[in-house]
Amino acid sequence: MAQPEQQAQEEIDRLLVAAGWRVCDLAKANIHAARGVAIREFPLESGFGCADYLLYVDGKAAGVIEAKKQGATLTGVESQRVRAEDHLPQHRRQSGKPDPRLSQQLLPPLAEQHRIVAEVDRLLSIAREAKAEVDTNLKRAQSLRQAILSKAFCGVPQ
Repeated sequence: MAQPEQQAQEEIDRLLVAAGWRVCDLAKANIHAARGVAIREFPLESGFGCADYLLYVDGKAAGVIEAKKQGATLTGVESQRVRAEDHLPQHRRQSGKPDPRLSQQLLPPLAEQHRIVAEVDRLLSIAREAKAEVDTNLKRAQSLRQAILSKAFCGVPQ
């Protein structure tokens, strides 16, 4: 079975591709291959590790995605994303730092972003609970099916 980090990366890859992004590893990166390119495990300045994904729009660095394992809340990780953006290699920051006007046009105010993240966390929690209930009911249904088939074909001793 895949590790939680690998599962998270596979899901993020799937979602990015579904949204029209080209996803690749650094070794195969071509920031002009598509309008939106996401590069996995992008190295930051020495001593700061890697950003899980560096996003390029029209050949310019536009943002960072920091993956978290399933169940982790999104609140409180903003500082990790900011750290990653602040420690991009110098040549990426000079040529690829997003235009602040772009962020102002695409992103709602920070307070609204926090409300959105909280709502996404809430909805994901509800979805996890619903999935657990469905899984439990499927197991019950399978047991009931086996009992019915056993009674139908083997009979029940009187």
